[in-house]
Amino acid sequence: MNKCRRLAISLAFMFLLPINGYVMASEDKKESQENPFYVGVFGGLSFPQDITFRHSDSTPGIDMKGGFSGGLKTGWMLPGQEYGKWFNWEFEYWYQNNRVKQQTFPGIGTLSGANGHFHIFSSNFILRRPTGTIQPYLGLGPSLVYADINGSDSTATAFGTGNQSATSYGLNFLVGTRVKFTDTVGMFVEYKRNTAFDAVFNDAGSTRFTTNAVAVGVTWDFESITLP
Repeated sequence: MNKCRRLAISLAFMFLLPINGYVMASEDKKESQENPFYVGVFGGLSFPQDITFRHSDSTPGIDMKGGFSGGLKTGWMLPGQEYGKWFNWEFEYWYQNNRVKQQTFPGIGTLSGANGHFHIFSSNFILRRPTGTIQPYLGLGPSLVYADINGSDSTATAFGTGNQSATSYGLNFLVGTRVKFTDTVGMFVEYKRNTAFDAVFNDAGSTRFTTNAVAVGVTWDFESITLP
């Protein structure tokens, strides 16, 4: 595990710890004023792992470089809960701009770098503390990942020549904490991890890739959804 990934995980879990005894004691006495629906926006940094080829143990991985990450989420408390409304469901979109590094492959030579755009759509089951100012949570759910690699038409990259794209199903995991400033407005810090299992690029074939991110965002809770 590289230093950036260790830092990302450490930051995420650090925000799950109680800030001090006074805050936690106050939260235990406070009744939940949570609204059932919420939306959020977030931004941060991504830390992708090397992309591997699924059906070749001898082919080296594709070196990746991290970049900007950002996105949107919306969710709601699941109805009919008898034990404190801990369970939520949310839909999330997050984007990552990760660069493919220039790399030398044995028997092939040096291949150029490229700019990569990764779009992740996930549906997450969330377990979150429903009361108090500080609300730690974790989530897990399926995802749909679209990867777009913008390479040069004149020089080959590790994915092939020109633009290459792939779509894959994946698994999304997140852990973080939310701090409520009012009944409707709060902020959150979150560690995110997504694995795409079988992304088939036109020239490179079937690949598997995992990306990590640390994000900071704001949320807005509201009472109901009104349809026109």
